[in-house]
This record gives sequence, C-alpha cells and structure tokens, in this order.
Amino acid sequence: MGDVGVFDGQGQAVHLGARPQFVPIESVIYHHQKGYYDGLSQSNNANDSTVFIEFMLSAILETLQMYSLKNSLNKMSKLMNEKEVIIFNLVSTYLTKNDGITSRQLQDLVGVSAATARRYLVRFVELGLFQPTGQTKSRHYCLASGMILNKNQY
Repeated sequence: MGDVGVFDGQGQAVHLGARPQFVPIESVIYHHQKGYYDGLSQSNNANDSTVFIEFMLSAILETLQMYSLKNSLNKMSKLMNEKEVIIFNLVSTYLTKNDGITSRQLQDLVGVSAATARRYLVRFVELGLFQPTGQTKSRHYCLASGMILNKNQY
C-alpha cells in the first residue's frame, strides 16, 4: 500500500517505509455518522461492544480501500492520458452507486461514440482497473479485485 504509518499497541508510531502517511478515518465516520451513533447506542444499551466494533472495523476497511484505490489511481494516472483520467474518475463515481457499467452506459455517461466507449473500457481492462463480465452485448465492467469502491453499507 505504499508508505504507511501505524501505531503499535503502546501508542508509539511505527513507520513502514521512508515517508510515513497516516490514513484518516474521520471522513468515513463523518459520512456514516448515523451508523456510528447507532452502533454506539446499541452497544451501550446491550452492554456489548460487538455492534460498535463491527461498525468501526467496516469504517477502517472502507478507509483502507479508499486509500488503496487513491494510491492505485495515482500510479495509474501516470500511465493514462488526461482524458482517460477524467473518464475513469467519472466512471468511478458512477460505480459508487451501481454494480457495473456497460459500453452503452459509458456512452450515455460521457457522451462518446460506441467505439470510443469500448476503447476506454478495453484500456481500463489493460491497466488492470476493470474486470469484464459476460459475453459481447451483455458484457459489463466492474472494478478489478483490490479496486473496491464502497457504497453506503452502514
């Protein structure tokens, strides 16, 4: 995942790599405040922290996935031209609300021809960003393994 700073069990920073980076979880919790407070309340009422721990583990996982995606995209953007980066960012946003995208949906999303949409999708597959599923006309694309975007799962 690149250079990451973590804490040991004693609260001391342990640096993995030359430049430590800390992954902020606050923004994920902020976006899921209701789940945070519901988990806290349920755990408090039941005198069992399982619900809250599960929420926090999900928030940590989402944060790490976003961090991993961001780092992967930073590396990939060096291999893509400016237009490809813009298209991929639009598709990534689309995929936060949908399970996949077809060539036709990409055409509608960005206003390109069928051939251009297919070229973008093939390019993203070549870069390891997308994974195709299905046959020719029913083919759709989702993010490749390790390129997970979480939907509102809390």
